[in-house]
Amino acid sequence: MKKLIHILSFCLFLNMPAILPAQNQPAAPGNTAISPICPRIAMMISHSQDLKLSDSQLQQLQALQADLVRNNSPVLNELSTARSSLAGMMNAPAPDLTAMKDTMKKASDSELQVNSTKVDAFGKAYGLLNNEQQALFNQLWISSMQPSKQ
Repeated sequence: MKKLIHILSFCLFLNMPAILPAQNQPAAPGNTAISPICPRIAMMISHSQDLKLSDSQLQQLQALQADLVRNNSPVLNELSTARSSLAGMMNAPAPDLTAMKDTMKKASDSELQVNSTKVDAFGKAYGLLNNEQQALFNQLWISSMQPSKQ
């Protein structure tokens, strides 16, 4: 049993950056904090002129992002609470492995819910674009993923 606790503790230690947000630090790009918005929709909005979006398309994209923030914020609060709770459990003198697993599942479920809503919103956003806009967006997105040449 002791060996199992040591193995589980070591596995959790290796995954801490993915499980726990940085203590007393604001969420920042590159931090493990999850954003409530969809980066692909954000790119569509920021490249509205390049994509030649109509006013209607832009308003609909902005509405989709606002809905994501409204719907994902409470779930992200639940995720933060679960991560904090897990940190406390890990520091307990006698960790309750079952409670830790349950809390990890809650955190995982919350993260999945946020990411699923982003995928659904992206599907709606992508459907607002015409074929030319979709092709240009795909190029913009792919080029944004390439390492910058310096």
